[in-house]
Amino acid sequence: MGNASSIGSSIVIYLDLNGKHEKIVFSKHCSARDIHELVAQAAGCSKYCSLSLKDASGAHVSMSPAMPCNTPTTPYKVQIQQPTSNQGDSEVLTQLMSHVADQFNKAFKVEEMKTEISSRLLALERKLEIEGLKAVEIEKCKRDISEIKDQIWTAQKKFVDFNRMSSMSDERKICLKRDIPAYPKVIFRL
Repeated sequence: MGNASSIGSSIVIYLDLNGKHEKIVFSKHCSARDIHELVAQAAGCSKYCSLSLKDASGAHVSMSPAMPCNTPTTPYKVQIQQPTSNQGDSEVLTQLMSHVADQFNKAFKVEEMKTEISSRLLALERKLEIEGLKAVEIEKCKRDISEIKDQIWTAQKKFVDFNRMSSMSDERKICLKRDIPAYPKVIFRL
């Protein structure tokens, strides 16, 4: 139940592996890496080996979906170069991880993001430091205001004793408030 997209899209390549003939089949839509791994599997070596294909005339053939087809009588000769002992799987894995890390850094712009975040953190630290200094200044101002209030209160208390004034008569309070001479009350009647 397909749409017939795979009809005629398979490529058959014949290989000569040290006198042993092999046949591989792959799609036109395969990547070069997939073909490389397929040839390495047919050759019985690691996919990290260096492989090269040569035609009957000795010319190198690239491993890609566009490579020319050959016949069983003219197979491509496979040359395998095993990785040296210092280029083992662990070193290939290290190279792969460094490549992935580089690509990750490029894709997500990690370095730029790191510098931006550090600059923002520095700005926030400066703001917090300034706010802390402002808080200290506000506390000093509050203390100064409370001291001034206390001074005003004690200064007012020195001049006016509210307790003494409450026990005085109304006439005496008026006299203390103003320097008005006290006259006897005159009552007029009609």
